Amino acid sequence: MADEHVVITSGTLQGKRIPIEGKLTIGRNPDSGLQLDDLQVSRRHAVIEQTANGTVARDIASPETAPALLDPRPNSVAHHVYNN
Repeated sequence: MADEHVVITSGTLQGKRIPIEGKLTIGRNPDSGLQLDDLQVSRRHAVIEQTANGTVARDIASPETAPALLDPRPNSVAHHVYNN
């Protein structure tokens, strides 16, 4: 798998780099790989997962949302991805 990470761009964790090692869970839950203390974030909000086809983000708070392939270019920024 590629050496990928998430960079926090605002808030109390600003500047922190969190590695994606296979799968990274994001949410308010203390057992999340990236725990965010924000009431707008679900306890189990999202997962970023490295797959054979690339790295994908899934909104696990809304399971009907299709996975989104993230931009693999170095220094690319992935904001919120919505699939309508």
